[in-house]
Amino acid sequence: MLLTEQGSWVLRMQKALVQMNLQLTEVLTDVMGVTGQAIVRAIVAGEREPKLLARHRHGRVKRSEDDIVRALTGNWRDEHLFVLGQAMAMFDSLAQCIVECDAKIEALLMPLGRHDVALDGPGKRRSKNAPKFDARAALARWAGVDLTRASTACQSPP
Repeated sequence: MLLTEQGSWVLRMQKALVQMNLQLTEVLTDVMGVTGQAIVRAIVAGEREPKLLARHRHGRVKRSEDDIVRALTGNWRDEHLFVLGQAMAMFDSLAQCIVECDAKIEALLMPLGRHDVALDGPGKRRSKNAPKFDARAALARWAGVDLTRASTACQSPP
């Protein structure tokens, strides 16, 4: 639920950028990635010069700094800047709520018991929406078995 709500605020940020004719989504695959967040936060902080904003480009971004400068040439209307700032504040507030929820879940799982379970199979995948703790290992410690593995009870023995 929190991630869905956070995503809706990202859409509001993108809309505010488009209304100012800032085509950041055309040069970045993820507006809330490292480069996108740095640029949006700089805009909210008051920076308007496209060349200075483009310097926030992370080395892994495929588009050139000149492409980003062109995408950041638009009109800086106060009402859209206000909406952008409000959306960024809500995004950050929800990010903090997500961190607090992750911490609470981890704290609630710890006292439920610790079982040593050998976890084989795929390793933990990290994405920007993944919890800060290893949920798979915590679940295995609590349950005593690896619940993320498919059951082999229905398979015939070799």
